[in-house]
Amino acid sequence: PVGGTLGSVVLIASFVLLTFTVVMNRRLPGFALVVAGLCLNFLVIAVNQGMPVSRDALVASDQAETIDDLRDAGGSKHHLATSEDDLLFLADQIGIPSPVRQAVSIGDIVAYTGVVWFVVAAMRRREEEVRRDLRAAEVST
Repeated sequence: PVGGTLGSVVLIASFVLLTFTVVMNRRLPGFALVVAGLCLNFLVIAVNQGMPVSRDALVASDQAETIDDLRDAGGSKHHLATSEDDLLFLADQIGIPSPVRQAVSIGDIVAYTGVVWFVVAAMRRREEEVRRDLRAAEVST
């Protein structure tokens, strides 16, 4: 929890490192979407020196108790959205209620979709592997 300008620098640096890691894995299934989602989030965070979170998203996600804290002490990572923020359509505008209790952005949804794609692809066996295993089973019987 680092605040001020140093907090913004640390947050942006962490996004750069995370994006570099994801770009290095871009050939894996779904990682193009993870890169796109991270870039969308990075853009809105860089422009606004932190991710704006809408009051409506906080209420919809059962986090109304955090509104005063975000307005009064918002940090480098999140702050309560105001009319002075730019690219608000990319901010945390979507409230997901309990049990998740999370305000998310379009970038989050794009990145999460890429992660789900990756997990599903990793769980599915490749057709050629299945054929090989079937042939091996036939030979051994």
